[in-house]
Amino acid sequence: MFGTYGDVTKARVEVGKWTRVVVSVKCGESKENKGELRTWVGATEGVMLKEESILANERFAIDPSSLFLFSSAQHNMMPGNIAIRTVRVEMAYMTDSDIRGARARDKVIQNCM
Repeated sequence: MFGTYGDVTKARVEVGKWTRVVVSVKCGESKENKGELRTWVGATEGVMLKEESILANERFAIDPSSLFLFSSAQHNMMPGNIAIRTVRVEMAYMTDSDIRGARARDKVIQNCM
């Protein structure tokens, strides 16, 4: 959506392989205070965005009544055959060291595909 996607040669999901994907969002309190969205694939950093549109109680904030994964308003952007093994939502912004430290905890032990 913002034109920044990270280095897909390093951080990418492979077809037919369970992959840990982490999204961490730190919402800004106002447009003057930019929010931040970061992603990791495994322990490899992907996207890092700092935008005015990442605000508390707006689009990137988690709504306690609903959470949609792998969804898009554009039908042609919807992937097919997605399998989700585990989802964990934490109410804290994760740093690079947090993500690397939790890697063993989040490891998928058995391939169920």
